[in-house]
Amino acid sequence: MSHLIMYAGLILYFSNYAIGWMLFTGKLSVTKRSHQAIYSVLIAALAVNAYFSLGDITRLVLILSSLAMMLILPLGIKGGYYHRIVSSLGLMLYIIYVFI
Repeated sequence: MSHLIMYAGLILYFSNYAIGWMLFTGKLSVTKRSHQAIYSVLIAALAVNAYFSLGDITRLVLILSSLAMMLILPLGIKGGYYHRIVSSLGLMLYIIYVFI
């Protein structure tokens, strides 16, 4: 079950990241609510992955760091440098989490 949630989180993370970049470049137009819905499900998936990682401190630190990046993401200006850097860091941390 934990592997299913881990890979589902990866798909959600990549999808949300790609949608964000396509919105930034103007190649895609989706409602703010749709983008936020994917973001919310991603946050839930990260929290569940953190629960399943309680036995492994390295994985737990990676997933909690990725979750922290996503939770502080709204503090930046939509589409600004901060937003792009923090979302990229969150995705990179999650990719490391998946492949460790």
